[in-house]
Amino acid sequence: MRKDNLFSPSSFLAILSHFSAQQEGSRDLYDFYEFLYSSDKFKNVSTHELISLLYSFYSVHAGSVNFMSNLHEDLLLRLDAKTTTYDLLRVL
Repeated sequence: MRKDNLFSPSSFLAILSHFSAQQEGSRDLYDFYEFLYSSDKFKNVSTHELISLLYSFYSVHAGSVNFMSNLHEDLLLRLDAKTTTYDLLRVL
């Protein structure tokens, strides 16, 4: 079993949120999440979960420029009237 198939996309994001909230996680962990994102592992997650991914990387100052650009483009396509104020404030 491959490590990128051990958990659901939502579970992966919950794990990352916990690590970043405590300022934890190695560079390899964040590189692995970049790999998961580029492999379309998170293409069907909710807007809230995508914002959580972005916020997790932002809070620990991780993520390549290319990764952040791709995440930004994806997020622009998803923001709509249903996006909560809480999520909008996390994006700002």
